[in-house]
Amino acid sequence: MEICEFRRYRSEVAGKQAVVTGGNSGIGFEVAKALACAGAHVVVASRNAAKSSEAVEQLRIAAGRARSPGTVDFLQLDLSSLRSIQHFVTDLKARSSELHILVNNAAVWCPEDSKTVEGMEAQVGPNYFGSVYLTELLLTILKDTAKQQHAPTRIVWVTSAAEVFGTVDWDDLMGEHKSSDFRQYSSTKLMGFMAARFLSQQYSSAKSQGPGVQIFGAQPGATKTGAFAWGAFDPWKPAAFLQVMLGRLVGLPANHGAIPAILCCLQPSSELTDMQDGVHYGPRYSSFAGLPMLTNAGLASKQHAINPHALNIDECRRLYEATLQILKDKESARHKKQ
Repeated sequence: MEICEFRRYRSEVAGKQAVVTGGNSGIGFEVAKALACAGAHVVVASRNAAKSSEAVEQLRIAAGRARSPGTVDFLQLDLSSLRSIQHFVTDLKARSSELHILVNNAAVWCPEDSKTVEGMEAQVGPNYFGSVYLTELLLTILKDTAKQQHAPTRIVWVTSAAEVFGTVDWDDLMGEHKSSDFRQYSSTKLMGFMAARFLSQQYSSAKSQGPGVQIFGAQPGATKTGAFAWGAFDPWKPAAFLQVMLGRLVGLPANHGAIPAILCCLQPSSELTDMQDGVHYGPRYSSFAGLPMLTNAGLASKQHAINPHALNIDECRRLYEATLQILKDKESARHKKQ
């Protein structure tokens, strides 16, 4: 999508407050650009301050070219640290009492095996627990904004066809005994989908008896982003190396892979289907021998998740409740150390 195409959505998002995690590169950068060009006030929430500063300047230039009233700012956020997430939310609320759009986009893919400061596997920490924790801390402001404007706010959760390959290890949700490989990455994306689906059921307009928080899923297909850059992943992981080679050959450019998430941000919510029934938007895909088979066709296709865990709402509820308990325990342990 080109800049001029975002202008027709200006009446939908002009003046609204949006947060895009991982908005300094790849899919997140393209989503942030679309929102800014359509007139939103965008906060790029990323870990790398220097890289984000450059991205913010590029985004401001793009918004200027679109003659948009949108603005772009940066707030530091490390989704692998609960303390960083808390600080981010405090800083965000100090800037504005409103939040209309939260885009949970940031993710880590096949890094060297390691653990977060909370002892979680390096992917499940930021990709899943960090995103859920951030969402939980921002739900109040999202709900309050919906009531004030008499219209639903929204969360756009960037999902993945990799959910096909994922699993839920109920005995090791934090991945303490897992390698940071593609199977674990797939599990983090599956768990994120399940959390988003449960939240969608909990906070839809019907459940909240008034304007609520609508949650939409968007998966980018096989896309060439910074996650595939040398140094961003562990090249000694065979599955990661193979995916990088294939992605460079047939992967979509980031501005194409971002289209599902952009549409979920900009289109009127009445024209979209939320995640209550396990639906997300993106290129069509299927399962072959337990692996995701992507077509990169039909960029804005609507499709149900394939993984049985994602289609079982009772499992989605169980996972979310277990996640909140883990986060509560981690918070308590951190406070005791202080």
